[in-house]
Amino acid sequence: GDLHTADRSIDFILWAAWVVPPTSLVFITVFRAAVVTEQCHRVPALVNSWIFEDREIDHEKQHVVQYIRHSSAGFYVKGMRVTATWAFKLYYLSGVMIFTLITQSVLKMK
Repeated sequence: GDLHTADRSIDFILWAAWVVPPTSLVFITVFRAAVVTEQCHRVPALVNSWIFEDREIDHEKQHVVQYIRHSSAGFYVKGMRVTATWAFKLYYLSGVMIFTLITQSVLKMK
């Protein structure tokens, strides 16, 4: 009865206290990687805005900009670029999974 429900509640709290910190660190790391990747996406525009001489068209600068753009700098996981969209999809999927696990646990307690 009540003792069994209390034991399950304590087990769930202990499990959550064990799982939440490393999971939070993974989410923070993914978000930071996505921020760096998004910043790398802006580098070609920054380089393109530099004025080296009075030349209107600087072909060497354009070559550097194209090189940076085609290098696709940023963080990758298994060949996929870690972007903000990728990070939010991960957060959404994780949220759905956590909600499902909590809902199932609550329904089993009754």
